[in-house]
Amino acid sequence: LLLEALLQNFFILLLRRLQEQTSVSECIQPEYNLQTDRYNAIETFFHTRYSNSITEADLAETLSVSKRHTSRLLRQIYGNTFHEKLEEIRMHYALQYLLQTSLSIEKVAYKVGYASASGFFVAFKKRYRMTPTEYRLAEGSAQIT
Repeated sequence: LLLEALLQNFFILLLRRLQEQTSVSECIQPEYNLQTDRYNAIETFFHTRYSNSITEADLAETLSVSKRHTSRLLRQIYGNTFHEKLEEIRMHYALQYLLQTSLSIEKVAYKVGYASASGFFVAFKKRYRMTPTEYRLAEGSAQIT
């Protein structure tokens, strides 16, 4: 389970690095790519607003497309729904907060956009099959050894 969480974080970081390299190559080849622009806009939207109360309609407005088209784009690009993608991003940041800070679980929950600590707890346990506290303790002891 820990390995799965670490691999998921690794792949997210890898995708971001590849995206950065793509941006550099786009500077060399000034071709307009709507798919890349939309991907960048979606990534920016989620990574800058994950801690807020956001909706698919907000993303649709940002992309200047309909909500239905936004759903199709998310499925096409990520294979996820809006809420699945939002949860993925929130969990990514939650893992970082759990490992890099001493914030309470409740504060981490609010910091990553959950309205309640219990909602965060349930989502975390469902995704990683352990509680946030168990994760923090397991990863903390793994970093020491």
